[in-house]
Amino acid sequence: MQSGLPASDVVFVDKEHIAIISHVSSNLQIANVTTGESRTISTPSYQKLTVVDVVLAKNKVVTGDLSGTIRAWDVAENTPLDAIGSLDSEIISLDVSSDGTFVAAGSLDGSIGVWNVQTSQRVLKESVIGNLILDLAISLDNSKLFISASSNKFFAIDLRTGKIIWSTVGIGADIIAIDLVHRLGKVITTTQQGMTRLIEGETGKVLAISGSLGSLPRDLVVLPYGNRVLMTSRDGAVHVWNIENLGKIVSLPVSSELDGIAVSLDGTRVAVCGGSSVVHILDSVSSGRRLKELRK
Repeated sequence: MQSGLPASDVVFVDKEHIAIISHVSSNLQIANVTTGESRTISTPSYQKLTVVDVVLAKNKVVTGDLSGTIRAWDVAENTPLDAIGSLDSEIISLDVSSDGTFVAAGSLDGSIGVWNVQTSQRVLKESVIGNLILDLAISLDNSKLFISASSNKFFAIDLRTGKIIWSTVGIGADIIAIDLVHRLGKVITTTQQGMTRLIEGETGKVLAISGSLGSLPRDLVVLPYGNRVLMTSRDGAVHVWNIENLGKIVSLPVSSELDGIAVSLDGTRVAVCGGSSVVHILDSVSSGRRLKELRK
């Protein structure tokens, strides 16, 4: 599917459909990864979308935009819903909890918010003054929020009290991407320089550290069964790593440059985008894998 708009972020709504946003559009695109057909959900807002995440099993996604607005979209009804909440500047990081109850967002000016997706009630208000909130993730039990901010800050806070549970020191570089390894109760991160770490979620203890990726990383995602992590990089490859020992298994060349990555709930499909109008679909990461291009 060709729309001429660059795909800046992507997420699976279900096994067959992905939601795509573009930094140059305020509308949401829904594409069928099997047929290649797509449709657009329009919004009256003129603010461009910046990030997207899914409310699992609810046919909904949540987006952030340039104005700081967090909005839910009903994919089944093809309708943008009312805003859930807002921050004072551009939303650059977003995470919906695994059970779809909460959404956390971080902004360009260091503000952080967590809201109840259903009621729009704000349950947490925090700020890391003078820093960008590069990424964040809500723990499986909704008790903790893991936050990466610029100036090499990485910490966990209690979602009920807002108090810091732990904070790492000596990272040496900004952590640009976070994901959770639910099976192990761990957090996996990667820095601007490609240094990947496996971290104990309860204590912040570093359990394993990898060598450099060899190229500038952009995003990562843990496969649902929890023993592989996939990373995109500026050299246009998807890198597959073993989580427990952080050993690289294979690198799959895709395009000249990659950015966002998402995986279906059953782990059988992976979508990657790189700022062009093409979204690549990886059918599996086993032998016999095949890639196809989904043109927006």
